[in-house]
Amino acid sequence: AEQNLAIARTMGEIMPTFEAGDAEGALRLFETLPFASQPPNDFNRIKARILIALDRPAEALEALGRLGPEPLAVFDRARAYEALGRDAEARAAYEFFLRYWQPDVPELEALADSATAGLTRITARLN
Repeated sequence: AEQNLAIARTMGEIMPTFEAGDAEGALRLFETLPFASQPPNDFNRIKARILIALDRPAEALEALGRLGPEPLAVFDRARAYEALGRDAEARAAYEFFLRYWQPDVPELEALADSATAGLTRITARLN
């Protein structure tokens, strides 16, 4: 029970640290978790977002590889593929995300805008 409380406390610090612009600090916090090397699926996407922000897209893809075709994980895969110059895979992932994006979920609006911008960049490079 004490370990679960420590995990919850640390997880409660990771996203605010990340959102404050301290991706390195967020990753350091993440790595203090007892399962940092093999996180549960719920935490892989958080780790991937941090790694993408740190310009470590190959490691982000490794973390995301454990997740299925959940749209938010696919969006993060698209960002990682684009960062690695894997434009065809990035385009397919952005298209998948936009196909399953729900316009009635306001929290996802910024992600949809980002995915659309990513598609525009990739299309310009591929054409």
